[in-house]
Amino acid sequence: MFKNFKKLTPNSIIGISSTASPCKPERLEESLNNLTKIGLNYKLNHTPMCNYGAHFLSGDKLERASSINQLTKDLQVDAILASRGGYGSADCMPLINFKDLQTRNIPIIGYSDISSLLIGFYNNHIPSIHGPNLTEEFYSYFTDKDSKVAIDQLINFLTLDTQTYSVDCKIIKNAEQSSSHAAENIEGRSLASNLTTLSSILGTKYHPNFDQSILFIEDTGESPYRVHRMLTQLELSGAFENLSGLILGRFYNCQSKYPPTFEEMLQDFINQTLNKYPFPILSNFPFGHGGLNFPICLGAKCIINNNKVIVSNIYE
Repeated sequence: MFKNFKKLTPNSIIGISSTASPCKPERLEESLNNLTKIGLNYKLNHTPMCNYGAHFLSGDKLERASSINQLTKDLQVDAILASRGGYGSADCMPLINFKDLQTRNIPIIGYSDISSLLIGFYNNHIPSIHGPNLTEEFYSYFTDKDSKVAIDQLINFLTLDTQTYSVDCKIIKNAEQSSSHAAENIEGRSLASNLTTLSSILGTKYHPNFDQSILFIEDTGESPYRVHRMLTQLELSGAFENLSGLILGRFYNCQSKYPPTFEEMLQDFINQTLNKYPFPILSNFPFGHGGLNFPICLGAKCIINNNKVIVSNIYE
């Protein structure tokens, strides 16, 4: 069972993990400076810029897993923030000590490749937040409005006991075929992921339980046929059978110079595959790559009320 995580105070320390690709040194430095300017304390125990320009991973498996394990053992650390995505987090998951993380119950924050870690936390009933990475949104906090909005909401989730926000989305499939609106007050646990990362762990021991969850998915740089293939994989895995709702974020740069368009592919997939399921499907939720990246607390209470999606940091 999920428990509410300890909220941050002015003296709290955020640990910086590096389980995926390395960071550009000057980008890392600016991001850490911004973290301090915002008023957040941080601790590094593995240099995220290791291997930059020399490898697609920021270290070997043990080094990258240790960037979480050592922070978990540090009782001064109250949350963990991913330095960047890219690739590699799933590779070191077998070495991550989820038992210690359950005891500490501290959240990890990130997105893109970090989605595999978020799902690992979710499977172990440990809070995690699909949200800003250090060298993305924190890097541009003072220069980009969307980054500031996303981080300010993230800080609210991390510091306030009961926080919710709502987003007006587009209904693209109703909860009931006979209704002109999505059903009111559909509840479930938030489960958010990059679609490519999620599909890569289906069928493994890290395969999440989708039952009664409201699934948020997004992606970047994938052609429509690739997105169709990953949605098909989700369907064949049984992910949709007991789902409470499906929320689509941005599919940034996911068009092709050849037909069909992304939108045409998606509507075809809904008509041919998803219409048999009772859950509603909404789109235009602002999270993930390519723009405003609102935080989503995995395992926390989520509500779909007609076209509104209400996200919270409440674990019940």
